[in-house]
Amino acid sequence: MKLYFAGAESIHPNHYGLVKRVLLSFANKKIGKYLPIWDDIFIDSGAFTAFTTGKKINHKEYIRFIKENNIKKYASLDVIGNAEGSKKNYLKEIKEGLNPIPAFHYGEKIDYLKFYLDNASYIALGGVAQLARNRSKLFRFFDKCYSLISKHQTNVKIHGFAVNSIDLLKRYPFYSVDATTWKNGSKFRSLINNNYRQIGLGRAGMGDYQREKGRAEAKKDIRIFNVMYADNNEKFDHYNINKLLKLEKYITDLWTKRGVIWNE
Repeated sequence: MKLYFAGAESIHPNHYGLVKRVLLSFANKKIGKYLPIWDDIFIDSGAFTAFTTGKKINHKEYIRFIKENNIKKYASLDVIGNAEGSKKNYLKEIKEGLNPIPAFHYGEKIDYLKFYLDNASYIALGGVAQLARNRSKLFRFFDKCYSLISKHQTNVKIHGFAVNSIDLLKRYPFYSVDATTWKNGSKFRSLINNNYRQIGLGRAGMGDYQREKGRAEAKKDIRIFNVMYADNNEKFDHYNINKLLKLEKYITDLWTKRGVIWNE
C-alpha cells in the first residue's frame, strides 16, 4: 500500500527527505513550486476545496497543467454533488489523451462505480469525511464497493481519499490512500500511538487512551508527551510522519501475507 501525505504544502523542509509520497491540490495557486521536491506525487483536482470556498476549478486549465508538467498520477475533476457531471469531465479528459483517476463517492448510484470499473484501472473512493462518526455507514459503503470490485475486476487499483483508519486499512486492500493526520500534532496536539490511533494530549483525548492503557499510565504518558513536544510543531509532525510510514509498511506487509501484492 502507498500512503500519500496530503496537505504536503505544509510539510517542513526538514522533512522533505523523510516523506516520499505526497498529495498536492490543484486548488493551491503555488502548487508549481512544490512539484520539483518529490518524485511520487498524486495531484488532486481541488474540486472539494473549491466547492467549500465558493470557487470553481477551470477544467481546461487543469488539463493543461497535467499535460505541461507531465503529471503521472492525478484525479479526474469532480463536480461535487453531480456524479453525471463528474463522469462527463472524466470522459473529456480521456478524449484529451489523459489517463485520470475517477472518483466514486458515498451517496452516488452504484452504476457509476460499475462504469469506472469498466473503463479505468485505477479508481478512487471518497466522500466519506461525513461518515467519520458513523462507522456502520462507513463500513457498509466500503463493503458495497469492494463486493462489486472483487466480482468485477480483481486487478483494479483503489485509492482511498482521506482513508487512514487502521480498521479500514486492515479490512480492505487499498492500493493507495492519503492522510493529513501527520499534522494533527501541530494543529490539535494529537499524536499517533503504537496501535496507529490518535491520542489527544489534552483533556478531550484522554478517554480512548485511558481505555487502552489505564488511567494512571495514560496520565503519565500524556504528561511526558506534553513536555517532549510542547510548543514544537516540527517535532509533533516528525513524530506523526514516522508513525504513518510505519503504518504504511505494516499494512503493506499484512496484505502481502494475505496474497495481495501490487505491481507498480
